Amino acid sequence: MFGRSSVNTHRLPARRSRRLRTVGVVAVAAAAVLSIEAVGTAAAAAPTTVTLTIDGVGLTVATAAGDVSGLLAEQSVTVDATDIVTPKPWVALTDGMTVSVDHAAEITVIDEGVVTEHLVTADLVTDVADELSLPTPSFAALTSKGYEPFSYRRTLTFGPAGKLLRSTDRIKDGSRAVVQDVRVGFPQKKKTVDFRVNRRDTPLLYQGTTRVKQQGRDGVRKITTRRTFVEGELRAERVVNRTWVKKPQRKVVRTGTGPNWPALARCESGGNPNAVNPSGYYGLYQFSLSTWRAVGGSGNPTDYGYWEQTYRAWKLYQASGRSPWPHCGRYL
Repeated sequence: MFGRSSVNTHRLPARRSRRLRTVGVVAVAAAAVLSIEAVGTAAAAAPTTVTLTIDGVGLTVATAAGDVSGLLAEQSVTVDATDIVTPKPWVALTDGMTVSVDHAAEITVIDEGVVTEHLVTADLVTDVADELSLPTPSFAALTSKGYEPFSYRRTLTFGPAGKLLRSTDRIKDGSRAVVQDVRVGFPQKKKTVDFRVNRRDTPLLYQGTTRVKQQGRDGVRKITTRRTFVEGELRAERVVNRTWVKKPQRKVVRTGTGPNWPALARCESGGNPNAVNPSGYYGLYQFSLSTWRAVGGSGNPTDYGYWEQTYRAWKLYQASGRSPWPHCGRYL
């Protein structure tokens, strides 16, 4: 901010001259430079304080000029027919007035291989898109329900040095707006997932023997990928969804570390898990119901298969050794 003074020593930089070239299908003729001459007015008793804004940058100026054109001449601000001066050059200055100058910027637009050059007076990237009716898709245009393919057009704006500009960045001479066709697809594929093997030692099998407790089964997974193409070229790809068509089932393998259960079962019941002795003994290892319940069993041993019956026999063996099987225990 500048304070009052009878003579303003601060000056805005003079606008450089530029020549607009014609490219592609649009020809833009350069406007003739309009020289603004200061209008002679009687010197005011006190300077007038105004806000002078040049391309969005403002400062407070104490001036002896009587109207807008005199202020611009005093501040060495050059404008031409393509620029916007508000208020008009002939309007008299008053204290507190805001005078704004928006210089037109040269911007190149590339759309479907056609290059055109334009003069724009908008200050921000988003306003330039509106001024030139360039495509700026809404958020809704960038999403899809149910992974349905969609397409849209967008505009990327780059500064004079090639840096990608945000919508709120200021536009400058030499900026470039590139209009792109974007297509988004959601291809799906099925992938086989190998089953895993769960291996574990168990005392419920005879030492060194192996048994498959559960057969393995491969799974099938459906994978959905979002693929983004810009001007037909793949630019981005990421997985957005994975669902099971069929879940894999682990293969369960047990390796024995225990006593010789098969020999004991052959001796006690002929290896029949449903064997019943009229004397009140049941299953592979000929449990009495009282002994079965004493080691945590429920119901009747014949209600269960090999693993449960052998587990209860193992509990009994841990507690009492071979003695519960006085005749066949020697096979353990």
